[in-house]
Amino acid sequence: MKYLEINNIEKKYDDFDISVDIKIKKGEFFTLLGPSGCGKTTLLRIIAGFIKPDSGSLILNGKNITGYEPMDRNISIVFQNFALFPNRNVYRNISFGPESKKWKSEKIRKKVEDLLSVINMENFSKRKTETLSGGEKQRVSLARAIAVEPDIILLDEPLSALDVALRKSLRKEIRDIHDSTGLTTIYVTHDQEEAMLLSDRICVMNNGRAEQTGRPEDIYYNPSSLFTAGFLGDSNVIEYNDKIKYSRERKLDKCTEKKLFFRPEHCRILNTADSADKKCNLFEGEIVKRSFYGSYYRIEVMCKGDRLTVYDYYPFSTENRGKISFTVEPENIISCS
Repeated sequence: MKYLEINNIEKKYDDFDISVDIKIKKGEFFTLLGPSGCGKTTLLRIIAGFIKPDSGSLILNGKNITGYEPMDRNISIVFQNFALFPNRNVYRNISFGPESKKWKSEKIRKKVEDLLSVINMENFSKRKTETLSGGEKQRVSLARAIAVEPDIILLDEPLSALDVALRKSLRKEIRDIHDSTGLTTIYVTHDQEEAMLLSDRICVMNNGRAEQTGRPEDIYYNPSSLFTAGFLGDSNVIEYNDKIKYSRERKLDKCTEKKLFFRPEHCRILNTADSADKKCNLFEGEIVKRSFYGSYYRIEVMCKGDRLTVYDYYPFSTENRGKISFTVEPENIISCS
């Protein structure tokens, strides 16, 4: 079911323009993913009503909201910098929206108490916001946005200011809150791992355009362009070679030359005895870099002028330097042009 229709939205600037046509389902966790400057935050601000598009329309649950002011859209937004009210404690930060809408006091009290329970901060209601940690501030900011029962909640890189350990913890909490509330969520990030962990669907953006939209698994294993292939995780793209066997072929956007594409996790490292007998899709080269990631090594290999990436999983079979041989099964190679 279409819930938010972003119909041919266009916005032109002197040095940049955005042109997007996507549909978002009710209750979906939808992520706008892309590098800095690709237009994802601009699109989020158009949805929120902070930026007016030059053309196109926004249809929310059957209603055209393109010309609505931000306060009339029933859309909440969570910013990177939390934007909490320092003169209000946790309870009154969360109650701000319902108070502005002149809800009855009993309804406000129940809503705030329910949300404090959802974010696991029942004992923090009287705390001043300046005494909170970064993660606690982000949870309060999220609860405040949810409190007004919006049709959509927008999150603009909400974890970018936090350290790595806290980001990983809050990812789960954000998804748990989404699942418990059922709110349609649009999330902006440049972090590929974050997008794949959180999202029902991802829209990969590039230079103001929607490069590809789909489930994380579909985008990862079946990219529609070389940009998507390279941006979402590690990838290997090499010149076409008729000696390499493959079982899938597809047309990639903006790709004019025939290429072969495969992921590092599909490379099987061989020992010396294996290499002598293996004839199908054999790659041989020199290890130029080997980086430890805990459960695996990320290995960069020079193979006949191509710098390829291979993953070596425990029990590890490679050294820091030296020759390496590996194979890739035909079903894991895409021939693209």
